[in-house]
Amino acid sequence: MKTESFVLYVDESGGPGLNRRDPNRHLVLGALLCRSSRVEKVREDLVKLFPGRRKLFPGLGGRHISDVRRHSRKAGMYRHFAGVLNKFSDDILLISVISFKDTLRIGYDKESNGYRKYYNKCLQYLLEYSVDAAQSKLADESSDVSIHAFIEKSKALDEDMLRNYIDVCLKNPKRPHTKNLRCISDLHAIGKSADVLLKGADMVSHAVFQAVTPPNDLPEFRYLREILPYFYGYDRKGKVAAVCDKGGIYCIHHVKSVNPHKDFLSWYSRRKSSL
Repeated sequence: MKTESFVLYVDESGGPGLNRRDPNRHLVLGALLCRSSRVEKVREDLVKLFPGRRKLFPGLGGRHISDVRRHSRKAGMYRHFAGVLNKFSDDILLISVISFKDTLRIGYDKESNGYRKYYNKCLQYLLEYSVDAAQSKLADESSDVSIHAFIEKSKALDEDMLRNYIDVCLKNPKRPHTKNLRCISDLHAIGKSADVLLKGADMVSHAVFQAVTPPNDLPEFRYLREILPYFYGYDRKGKVAAVCDKGGIYCIHHVKSVNPHKDFLSWYSRRKSSL
């Protein structure tokens, strides 16, 4: 059987910290899945968005998209990012996972390395649905898939611990999707400035985070609206519920379980993207 190769870039918003004084109530993982054979072409287009080399948005460097304070500048970045996604729509899919920390805090916050175990659990869901996305949308039906994951460096990420956790999951799968983890060929932690595709993943996590846990109780849907058509599970009717139900934006374990902002829940409940 032929094997098709993909790369997956993963970033987070909200942080995996489980301290009850942490102001961030959610952890959002965002990922950009790309066909390996098209990575260089995608990178060439994305590098024009980010610097410090050139062009549209100088000065972002190795920082997060959340460090861009001016909404007009950030909105412009998302429009250009959506343009790149549209150009490579046959080769790229976006995936995100939302976790409400209070749901998974119990059982992790008292353990040694609990925040790392919590982070790994969320990564497990993201990796599983990324394989789903590659198999159902990007790969030929007769092909197997292999995914090399690049995850942003953080205190929560211990590569060996994550690899061991994946091995344990495969030996004793608790849910049908867990078998997908066999398709994760390798994973590495990389810094924000190491690859421009990681900045794309950062934009994915930030867009979802802003819609779910807005600052000052004012949700911002415009960033997510720009890139929603490129999520796994999106249909032409623009139903955000279809994206969530398919796993393109996976809410652990249901949209109501993540206790999102009421406007996000309303958006989901209407089962259409009308914002």
